Amino acid sequence: MVFSVIPNISIKDSLLVRLGLAMGTIAFLSFISMVLSTSIADNSLGKANAINSAGSLRMMSYRLLSYAESGASTTTISQATTDFQLRLDALESFVISRSADYSELPAKFAEVRKFWGEYISPSLLSINEKRNAATLKALNEEISTFVLQINGIVSLIEEDLEQKIALLKSLQIALLVMTVSVCVITMWMMKNQVVKPLRDLLSVASRVRDNDFSAKASHTDQDELGQLGETFNMMVSEISETYENQKRLIAERTKELTETNRSLELMYRSALRLSESNFTPGSLKELLNDIEQELDLGSGTICINENGAYPAHRLTTNLLKSDIEKLCGERGCEDCFKSSLAQSDTPNAGDQPMVFVPIKDRGSITGVLPFRLKSDAAVPAWKMRVLEAIGSNLSMALSKMQHQEELHRIAVLEERSTIARELHDSIAQSLSYLRIQVARLEKNHLAPFDQHEIVSELKAGLASAYKELRELISAFRLKIDERGFQTALSETSEEFSRRCNLRIDCKNDLPPTLLSANEEIHVLRIIREALANIEKHAQASEVFISATVSENHVVAIRISDNGIGIGDARSPENHYGLIIMEDRAQSLDGVITVRNREQGGTEVLLTFLPEKSDTER
Repeated sequence: MVFSVIPNISIKDSLLVRLGLAMGTIAFLSFISMVLSTSIADNSLGKANAINSAGSLRMMSYRLLSYAESGASTTTISQATTDFQLRLDALESFVISRSADYSELPAKFAEVRKFWGEYISPSLLSINEKRNAATLKALNEEISTFVLQINGIVSLIEEDLEQKIALLKSLQIALLVMTVSVCVITMWMMKNQVVKPLRDLLSVASRVRDNDFSAKASHTDQDELGQLGETFNMMVSEISETYENQKRLIAERTKELTETNRSLELMYRSALRLSESNFTPGSLKELLNDIEQELDLGSGTICINENGAYPAHRLTTNLLKSDIEKLCGERGCEDCFKSSLAQSDTPNAGDQPMVFVPIKDRGSITGVLPFRLKSDAAVPAWKMRVLEAIGSNLSMALSKMQHQEELHRIAVLEERSTIARELHDSIAQSLSYLRIQVARLEKNHLAPFDQHEIVSELKAGLASAYKELRELISAFRLKIDERGFQTALSETSEEFSRRCNLRIDCKNDLPPTLLSANEEIHVLRIIREALANIEKHAQASEVFISATVSENHVVAIRISDNGIGIGDARSPENHYGLIIMEDRAQSLDGVITVRNREQGGTEVLLTFLPEKSDTER
């Protein structure tokens, strides 16, 4: 972490210490101001009362003089003198206790006390014994002098009080000036060492937020904000480095994702082309062009062989004729196939290097995809994986096409066998019967009546054979296209309804994907055979066809009519419809039953288990 490299902040450089000192100084000055104010106020307390007391001493002095002049009793004068003495002592004690060392009050009070004790008090106490004009005059002068001394004390008390008030004022002004100075210095320090660095940090943070990692904090002193700025600069540097690394990683991942997307798109297009039922050399040519363009490869070719037989067959190529002759002449098919199995780049002598991609064995078909490289650099791993995947897809597509061809051949053979069997079971039997009748007609010399009977049978047989032939032709032309079994069943019903003037109701509850194509054909031909028999023999006006599936996946095909019934449930002579339906039911591993309905007419019921349902179980 970046904070682990930040040194400890010394006390002298600490912004908090400086701010603490400033606040402490302001608090200390405020405390001194309050202490001085309290002290001077306390010292000045009672000074006004002392002035009043001094004033009362003057009044009492004149009262004592009046007592002496009026001839008051000695007791009265003595009591007044005692009161005066007590008040003078109290005032002296108060004033001296509140006076400073430099004050003149103690000396002045000493003079007043001395003058009182030596002149005024003795004169008052002995006034009745020596009462005359000279004594009263002398006492009057002494009291006047004493009053002047008291006035001096009052003046000194007033001066002392004024001096303390002036001192308090001066101290308050000085302390106020000092406090204001400290506040100004503190505000200057806050502005230059706190506000400006914070604004700078906010400005830099705003620029960093806008992805401008070149922004740096300018305040990097040794105080807290300076260390914060230095730490912020280091953090921005690390963020910038991380951001650049992230951009580089994102660019790399984007490139990888782009390559992956290109490879997936190429694999999708190749799979789409190869998924076609019959891909052509043209589609393979487009596939080869896509591989060369998307993977930035040189010209290539697609070669396959079957059952390991050489030379291989070239499906398509982008190589020049001279390059093909050189490649096949120098390396040979077997060498190319071995190189593909080794999965390594094998350069031709003195020529561009090549890469050989195997079309892996999935059946009897194997192959190779040789591509020229545009440089001597090895093919990246992701390109090799894409090439191998395309080779695998191509192998599966070729195997699938081969398998489809085999299934098609088998289907053609089965259909031919079915046609031969049905021709044998219907037309061949009828023609055989007609040949027998013609032989009778040739060998026997019959009467005209008997000849006419044989000819009538020949005509009826030929008409029946022709009708059966037409039915077989319709059945063999039957197909179920992409519209499905439901559409084919509806068209068959409409055909027979129109041809035979029957009302045919159809109900199909089978899921669209339940029956295979082969099962759909057999079921539809059994329905057509049943409808053909109804047309020939039932004399019906209404037919109902239903196709249902039970919970245990058994399919039931029911064809019922309102005709005359089937009698002994045996096929009439020279007609093989029931036999054909039974053969088809056996092909489905099912059971077909023909019975008379209780309400009249015939019912044909086919039940079988579809191949898909059997596989699921």
